[in-house]
Amino acid sequence: MVILQLVLPLYVVIFDPRADFSIFNVIIRFMGCSFTLLGEEELIQPSPDRRVMYLANHRSWADFVMDRALTRFQAYFLARRLVALGVPLCIMLGYLGRAPGLGAVCFFRRPKRGERLDRGAFFTKVLDKFQQTSLLNGIIVYPEGTRQTGTEPLVFKDGLVEYAYKRRITVQIMISSGKEFVINEKEFYTTHNQEICTAFSKPVVPSEFESYEEFRTKVKDTWMETWKVTYSEEGVTPQRRSWYPHLNDAVRIPLQGPFQTLRRLFFLFCFLAAIFLMFTWSHLMT
Repeated sequence: MVILQLVLPLYVVIFDPRADFSIFNVIIRFMGCSFTLLGEEELIQPSPDRRVMYLANHRSWADFVMDRALTRFQAYFLARRLVALGVPLCIMLGYLGRAPGLGAVCFFRRPKRGERLDRGAFFTKVLDKFQQTSLLNGIIVYPEGTRQTGTEPLVFKDGLVEYAYKRRITVQIMISSGKEFVINEKEFYTTHNQEICTAFSKPVVPSEFESYEEFRTKVKDTWMETWKVTYSEEGVTPQRRSWYPHLNDAVRIPLQGPFQTLRRLFFLFCFLAAIFLMFTWSHLMT
């Protein structure tokens, strides 16, 4: 996976592709990932008239691929700049922001220790500025604030829930299991043919609540309810449906220019090289 994260950003820097969903689609298919939908709820997709904030659990580096696919590439990430140093794939996503309105990451600088900051006002300024030029009306947020692979949720940080309420952004919870096995950067291994099980919640609409406190309480309660669907108690089996994100619904800007054929050939070469190296590496490690 390290090789994959080095080859693809190199291609991006040189050729500036406009379709990150095609890159991720190949990664998902190569890794053999399958998707299972838990419970009865479906993904709520954003539209020009409705912004959606997806609150997801943060498991591993695979989240940057799987969670974007789960939202059908209709959403971008909010991430601190330091993440780009540890995750080269994030650099690629950030670079794609040069495509008109299709930036996949909204970067921000974490305040220094001791620096006083109104977090609500800070994130409002960051997101409002990014949204002015973005074609994407969805945003992926990790309210736990850090990666964790346990079956119990960490403390829920509701800083961006207030932003959702102020800007009348619909909130949907999506809790997934299995992402940490696709790429486990802590123990340095990957898993092929991994099943990703995801539960979506019913949408929480700010306009249906008279106060922010009521809205925040509902979001937190829905987070716990959705978590219990994915990490259900022993003997409790939620409804399961085989599912695959319809990537054709993704916002697209086709590649253009006189070197389109050369771009595609180089793109194919990068993938073949990455797949070969990744396959060789995975067998050497076993």
